[in-house]
Amino acid sequence: VFFNPRLSGERLRVANGVKPGEEVLDMFAGIGPFSILIAKKCPSCKITAIELNPEAYNYLVQNIRLNKVEKQVTAIHGDAREVLRTKTRRFDRIIMDLPHSSIDFLDIGLDVCRDGGLIHFYIAAKSIQEISEEVKERARELGHEVDVEFAREVLEIAPRRYTIVLDLRKKR
Repeated sequence: VFFNPRLSGERLRVANGVKPGEEVLDMFAGIGPFSILIAKKCPSCKITAIELNPEAYNYLVQNIRLNKVEKQVTAIHGDAREVLRTKTRRFDRIIMDLPHSSIDFLDIGLDVCRDGGLIHFYIAAKSIQEISEEVKERARELGHEVDVEFAREVLEIAPRRYTIVLDLRKKR
């Protein structure tokens, strides 16, 4: 189970951007820091939180209960790709916080994002410019168009290697 308190500012940035009534998907929820904060700040929002790791999932369920956000947050235990493969539901906002593997899930994230929706995409990389172009090209190859609305280095994970967030606005 992984939790980094140094990312609290990033979680707050995302939560503060959520608008009333949004449907949010947290594809790799962990113990639920994004999902729970969004639920607390936006009582009219509905959040779907998916987690594969059984221990993290158990903590996610406990945290949802302890924070009294059961009406807003639905926890699902499973692999995001498998869970979402059969879903027809589309989301306004998607959080893809799995920096070392998120690129492998970009296809499913784009598929379940509404046109005009926002994906907070976290990825391990050396350069914002290079990874922005790479992700936009990958989206095009998958039949989607995205704009990078915001990008920054969130955390240094090795010398000259960072967790970078790209806020991707899905155009189609």
